[in-house]
Amino acid sequence: MNHTKQPQLPKWHLYDRDGKAVASFIPKVLVRQHVLTPTGEECETLLRLSLNFSDGAHVESTVPFSDLERLNWPELDYRCIVSSSYRNARGYIANIIRAGLDCAPVETVYRLDRAGIFHIKDAIIFAAGTGSLPGPPQRRPLQILI
Repeated sequence: MNHTKQPQLPKWHLYDRDGKAVASFIPKVLVRQHVLTPTGEECETLLRLSLNFSDGAHVESTVPFSDLERLNWPELDYRCIVSSSYRNARGYIANIIRAGLDCAPVETVYRLDRAGIFHIKDAIIFAAGTGSLPGPPQRRPLQILI
């Protein structure tokens, strides 16, 4: 006898004030990253999130702040299910994340968009391929994205 397992509805974890299910996860902002060019101009803000599920599991993901309203949550983790019956679930989740921004630590990260030598603050950074080599040690090392 061939028994196929029936799909199960998600275990909702995020509810609105009226008790309506919104999503199968609760997002928490871990870090807000201001991404700067080597010249110090801000090019974007990234958010490192913890997506927490009802069974106690969690996954971390980094997303652009500008994409909060448009994120395809299941692309970040297959367990992230957004209620199709909740009219503006993505907006509600984005607002939950925005509400947590004030509590999150802020980091400055520099994005190097090409190979070469960069002078950032008092540091000399050599970017090659997918990595970077810092110059002499500094009191506070720079965070670099390539």
